[in-house]
Amino acid sequence: MKVLSLTEPYATLILESKKDVETRSWKTSYRGELYIHASMTKITKKIKII
Repeated sequence: MKVLSLTEPYATLILESKKDVETRSWKTSYRGELYIHASMTKITKKIKII
């Protein structure tokens, strides 16, 4: 069993199928069940919309 640890809101977005791409610097050939771990840290970056 593999676990992918993500910050919020990304963990929730993947869980709700609203984010289907996760880019990492490492490659894997693993295909199977995957747990998603939401870390306590949240992204608080403000996005400027023009």
